[in-house]
Amino acid sequence: MFNRTSALKWKCSGTLDNPHPQVRNDGDKCRLCGRTYPDEFSVSNNKLSKPAIAGIATGIVVFLSIASYGLYHKFQSCPPNHQKQDNGCVYAPNIFDKPDASGEIFQ
Repeated sequence: MFNRTSALKWKCSGTLDNPHPQVRNDGDKCRLCGRTYPDEFSVSNNKLSKPAIAGIATGIVVFLSIASYGLYHKFQSCPPNHQKQDNGCVYAPNIFDKPDASGEIFQ
């Protein structure tokens, strides 16, 4: 009977413990190391290490911290008589305010 894996051609370069030159295989097992076809493409070889996960998590935390700090300052309101200008608050007195009685020229 025809087996699907027997007609499958795949390449093997060994394992981490037993590397060998890349060889082309026609069957289920490698001719040099005996590794089976599913082992070649298993997910277990692509797991992230703990330092890599810690680095990714640290990067995400730093990015979120910088983004939240920037958004806080972008949407922060200015005190009275100030207006937003270039991501900062600038003093801008209201010219329509009535001056004090002591500062008037005409009494």
